[in-house]
Amino acid sequence: MIIVQYVNSFDREELKDILAAVLILTAAFTIIYYRDIVFPRTELGYLILFGLALLTVLTAFLMHEMAHRFVARRLGGFGRFRIWFLGALLALVTSILGILFAAPGAVYVSGIYSAEANGKVSLAGPGTNMILAGIFYLIYLILSPVTSLAFLLGFVGALNSWYAIFNMIPFPPLDGYKVLVWDKRIYLIAIAVAVLLNIPGLYFGII
Repeated sequence: MIIVQYVNSFDREELKDILAAVLILTAAFTIIYYRDIVFPRTELGYLILFGLALLTVLTAFLMHEMAHRFVARRLGGFGRFRIWFLGALLALVTSILGILFAAPGAVYVSGIYSAEANGKVSLAGPGTNMILAGIFYLIYLILSPVTSLAFLLGFVGALNSWYAIFNMIPFPPLDGYKVLVWDKRIYLIAIAVAVLLNIPGLYFGII
């Protein structure tokens, strides 16, 4: 019932913003991966590359933002995703230049006033990335003896862990600042977990 209510809470304009942001960011990641990842120049190779870019965006970016939105609404506030067209354009332009400014939009939250509620909403995003990183690492360990493609799943896990630790930097407007204001102990635990999850990033070439 909660999931159905959550799905029904999206209006058409918000869904358009989400779809546009996902498609643009996927295109940007595809360009980056095309430049930096060695892969077979075949139809299957291009399909895998696009799938990797899409999986990266759906997890590291979209699920992060939807976690903010979900928790904000569960706590009685309002959260809505809005595309940032300049950020979306910058994502494409910077990817062509060999770097990536990945900020095509965000969930804007209102009606949340206490430090605790703000902290919980903020932690939801990077917390989701940490959980996803752990899941992808586990899948990699299970599948790596079977197929070399498992490395790509571990790579997505490492990207999620990097996105988590970046967002936990304790300076506004990043999520870590609001978490630190809410509860220093929770912040230290969260940042410690994020650091540990980034260690495999050395193996997967993220850091």
